[in-house]
Amino acid sequence: MKTRNIVITIFVTPFFVLMLLGVVFFAYASYKDSSSKAFREKTVYPAEFEDFHIEEMVVRGPDSLFLFGSYGIIEQLPAVLGTYDGGATWTKSEIRSLTSIAMFYSMDDHMILESYERDADFNAVYVSGEDYMTWDSIGKYRDYRKVRIVRVNDSVPDGGPKYKLENGERVFAGDFVESTLPIFARNDKSWILGSSGNRVLVYRIEDGKAQQRHETSYGSKGTQCLWMQDFLVKGDVFATVVSDGVWFTDNFALLYSTDGGQTWKQERVSAEASVYRLDIRDGKIFLAYYHVGRKSVSILTLPVE
Repeated sequence: MKTRNIVITIFVTPFFVLMLLGVVFFAYASYKDSSSKAFREKTVYPAEFEDFHIEEMVVRGPDSLFLFGSYGIIEQLPAVLGTYDGGATWTKSEIRSLTSIAMFYSMDDHMILESYERDADFNAVYVSGEDYMTWDSIGKYRDYRKVRIVRVNDSVPDGGPKYKLENGERVFAGDFVESTLPIFARNDKSWILGSSGNRVLVYRIEDGKAQQRHETSYGSKGTQCLWMQDFLVKGDVFATVVSDGVWFTDNFALLYSTDGGQTWKQERVSAEASVYRLDIRDGKIFLAYYHVGRKSVSILTLPVE
């Protein structure tokens, strides 16, 4: 009888272990892929995403979204995809001809394109705003460390570029604070978000110096580093997408404050996206993120008033 029980145990135990691992894996996969029930979520799968490599996004509420990237890999065709009806229809605008490398990043309410020109040894810089249909050339450079892009006085005539390229050192958030991977607020360079361990640190730049104003935490005390995917400030509303950088947990969340950084709340979001971008308007936080494997974009809405 004992021998029989031992044999049964030897053969049956691995089966139950595998079942348990399967349950754990399924639960984890569900956790990793799902977002908080607090959001109203919309996901779109446009045909225009085929062969389009997305680098940047701008979300303006639940219906307006702009995607910046390029078609092709070795030779790239910079383009913009835009929708005003929540993804039901899309317009495609090719910015310029083929280039070797196209890099996008946002500054305030404008988008910057730095394009490494074919058969040349310089980068050309373009800027666009509003609906991103028209792009203005603002100069070129050979060494990015010796130039900076600055906002032009608002007295610029209508239709003129709102930014210019000038000689000088580029300014980074790390120039002001000693923090892990600090970033400026995308729409307000007087605010910086940094981290130390699992602490999220909020700084305000005054008279050329950064002063720590607020602090909160995310994840466990053993967290070594936090990654901020985006950071936005509108009045008393602060919002960022944060992750703990641990590959086997992938804890991503929308971390936000509605009282100027005094208190913070968090809502879990999908960990399987590659680009996360925020907008704050009309008493709501809007979060858009792009899934590479699924070729889809999700737009999340969270009321904060």
